[in-house]
Amino acid sequence: MSHKVQQLWCAGLKLAMPQYFKQVQVLEMGSLNVNGTLRDLFIDCEYTGVDVIPGKDVDIVGTFHEIDFGDKVFDVVCSVNSLEHDIHFDKTLPRMYQLLRHGG
Repeated sequence: MSHKVQQLWCAGLKLAMPQYFKQVQVLEMGSLNVNGTLRDLFIDCEYTGVDVIPGKDVDIVGTFHEIDFGDKVFDVVCSVNSLEHDIHFDKTLPRMYQLLRHGG
């Protein structure tokens, strides 16, 4: 989920670091589209959205730190409007880092 200011900030990141927005594997924690989405910023990407609530732009429903992705890693792992609501942030942050490809 992202509101307009977050979308603009991420659009600025895309201008500064375009290599992270095209033909990459993206994992977003908190992807439920309530006020907008980051998904549209990523071109020709494999985008996986995770949220605890099913809905638009949610590919996997579950608690982020407990989801088994197997050996998969991602070029981009992001969360722009949900980490502050995660009561398990102490487990989620290391899990996000673990799922990030070296150099991502």
